[in-house]
Amino acid sequence: MFRLRLKPFLLYLAILSCQCAQTQTDRDLASWNGIALGYELNKDWETDFKGQLRLKENFNAVDEYFGQIGVKRRLFKGFKIGAALRYSKRNDNQGAIQGYESHLRYHFQTTYKHSVNRVRVGYRIRYQSRKELGLSDGIENFRVNRLRLKTSLAYKIKDWPLDPIFSGELFRRFENNTDSRFDKYRITIGSNYEFTNASSVSFFWGIESSINEAIKDNLYIIGLSYNYAIKN
Repeated sequence: MFRLRLKPFLLYLAILSCQCAQTQTDRDLASWNGIALGYELNKDWETDFKGQLRLKENFNAVDEYFGQIGVKRRLFKGFKIGAALRYSKRNDNQGAIQGYESHLRYHFQTTYKHSVNRVRVGYRIRYQSRKELGLSDGIENFRVNRLRLKTSLAYKIKDWPLDPIFSGELFRRFENNTDSRFDKYRITIGSNYEFTNASSVSFFWGIESSINEAIKDNLYIIGLSYNYAIKN
């Protein structure tokens, strides 16, 4: 049954990958590696810290690294709201002025999860805003805001530790409150392996592609994260 349901999805990804290969003008392979530490204050409140290092240009250059702290609140079964603050150093190695830039980003989000037989379905709506820090006076420094819409599907396989997780996300960009458009999407396939009730490793492979852009960018991502959660 699982194989029958999975075949249409894999066929769709194969077609999408072929289309990307035919239309792309820029392609890159990236690596996202990080840690996530979570603490459950009680049944309704939880906080977490995330750190990540991202490589670009086929793993040959640092893209960015960041630290993020967040909090989530459970309102009712399956439904949570949350917020987070992220400080990042982004490597600008293009153009006349190069070097690491400091950025500060915050986001607000709502998530909802429910089960349909063996499938765990998740939805997330996130609004985020990022701005570069430390620029000289007189230099235009508009906030880059995005609305992100994400859906995920996790399929529970009996007596198997690596349940497949599929996700798709659409990004809408708002810059200087004038330029509003959908500018990229991201599709991932991954899983999560639990060592204990508190520790696990999650990994994924993903495609991130720009849309409505004059120059089309395609990013292929390999992600790995170690997760540790403390529960009361």
